[in-house]
Amino acid sequence: HLARLQRNRGQTQSALLFAGEGLKRPRPGVERLFVWQDIYAFWLDFEYLHCLKDLGRMAEGAAALARMRAAGAPGHLYAVLGLA
Repeated sequence: HLARLQRNRGQTQSALLFAGEGLKRPRPGVERLFVWQDIYAFWLDFEYLHCLKDLGRMAEGAAALARMRAAGAPGHLYAVLGLA
């Protein structure tokens, strides 16, 4: 969540750092209340890629993009990233 907040504030570089660190941490399970889809499987990768897009460095995100695709991220997220 910190990555998204920082990105929304225009602090893209620090958002990228938060997202990168978040990708290194264990992710919560999907058996949580009100979770209808495992967004944890792709959301940090999306935030990371969004920051890279804003910084003009999308080429660095190949692994994150592959994880998003493998996790079955919704198509509209790819459109936000300019990949649809």
